[in-house]
Amino acid sequence: MLRHREKREYDSALMAKAVTRLCMRAAISVYIVYLAWRVLSGMLKGGSPISTQLVIFICILFVGVASAFFVYAWKEYKKALKAAEMPEIQNNVDE
Repeated sequence: MLRHREKREYDSALMAKAVTRLCMRAAISVYIVYLAWRVLSGMLKGGSPISTQLVIFICILFVGVASAFFVYAWKEYKKALKAAEMPEIQNNVDE
């Protein structure tokens, strides 16, 4: 079954704010994953004084936190998108 979606109109200021927040939060999530990668790559190159088990734990923790933060960011974006919807104006003419 195909769902027909109506084109919704949004308040441009609220929409821009929601997109900006999502982008910033997504960038933070990506940066946390990057930090995990840097810790892991340092261990693989042999330049890390941290034990292998601790590096694996740190990487799993960082990726888990980044994933949870991105899910939070997405849910907040969807809420902000709903709040930015313009109310439908119906032109009902009495006949």
